[in-house]
Amino acid sequence: MQSHKKQTDEEKQFCRELFAAMHEDVARRADPAKLVYPYSFEKADERLETSYYHASHERNTACAKAIDAGISASRYEANYYNLELAAMAVVQGLGAGLKPGG
Repeated sequence: MQSHKKQTDEEKQFCRELFAAMHEDVARRADPAKLVYPYSFEKADERLETSYYHASHERNTACAKAIDAGISASRYEANYYNLELAAMAVVQGLGAGLKPGG
């Protein structure tokens, strides 16, 4: 059994600051056209944003199909899949919601 070293307050603060910086960097490079619309259809209708809802739904559907195809393509033997490779291929192909080279 591996014991975990208790983090010092300085280490915890460093981790918080690093996470905040990483989140800020990713948010700055995010492509709004690839973001997931966060509301239900009813809320989108109320906000007059149904076009955003539908566009997000289409992207989600395309992503799900790409994930299924990636998993199927990673099959190396009956009922054996390389899910890590499938995930990497899908992210490489579709991106992770970031602008290329961003």
